[in-house]
Amino acid sequence: MKKIFVSGVAKFICAVICTVICTFACAQEDIHFDFCDSTPELIRTYEFLKQQKEVPTTEEQNLRVAEIVSEGCNGAGERFIEVILLLKKAGLSSAGSLRFGLDFSKLPKDVQKNFVEIFQGIYSPETYNQDYKFAVEMALKLSKEFKGSTRTVREDFKNFLDFCLGAKKDQLPMNLCFKVSLEAIQYNIYFESGVFSSFRELYEKLRNDNEYFLSIRDALQISLRVIQFGPRASQNFLTAYQFALSQKGLKMGRPQAFEIALKMASNSVTLSTLEIKPRP
Repeated sequence: MKKIFVSGVAKFICAVICTVICTFACAQEDIHFDFCDSTPELIRTYEFLKQQKEVPTTEEQNLRVAEIVSEGCNGAGERFIEVILLLKKAGLSSAGSLRFGLDFSKLPKDVQKNFVEIFQGIYSPETYNQDYKFAVEMALKLSKEFKGSTRTVREDFKNFLDFCLGAKKDQLPMNLCFKVSLEAIQYNIYFESGVFSSFRELYEKLRNDNEYFLSIRDALQISLRVIQFGPRASQNFLTAYQFALSQKGLKMGRPQAFEIALKMASNSVTLSTLEIKPRP
């Protein structure tokens, strides 16, 4: 009995050891190393900081900051400097700019690029012309804090910006287009190639097709209400609208047809496959 017990314990210990070894080996395979040219990053950052005269700093302080930046691997100095210059130009203090610069020096280039381009697009008087605080908030939301593809959300932002600037010629209030665009971009994570193309296609159909021929404002709002339910919502909306109007279908008037079409759009997704917060 004792032998059986000892044998059982020995097998158990062996199993545990094998599991640990296997886990460690698998973990080793998953480790990814980036080998960095850290010294050029330190030199570039240090030389940049020496040239900044607004806030007196010591060589020791500049070196310490440059050492921290160099931990961000290749391109860290460029990311650091670009964010600092951007925010200082917008009026942020040197200390505040430094904090953002250090933060983005350690993040991937795509994330930093999102922050820079989205901040510029929202803050610039030539585009959305919003205040600094809101521009930073949205730029962070669509870069550092964004859970989806940084590349496609950046492309969505650019496309919506071009769309809104072009829509100004059609007497579309820029503030309305801006508000709709930023909300639409939040649904980027549900679309593999970004949300803009689906939004624009539906908007143009609602705006220009004689069967709908909605005002600019209504076409924007309905397009936004539809695309929040994912990539199949637009087609479900359009098909339901046609069925509701058809004499072989529900024989409804336009208001009722829009109502059933919006309902079918909202049924394009289930909570088990997509986490959404429907608009009121």
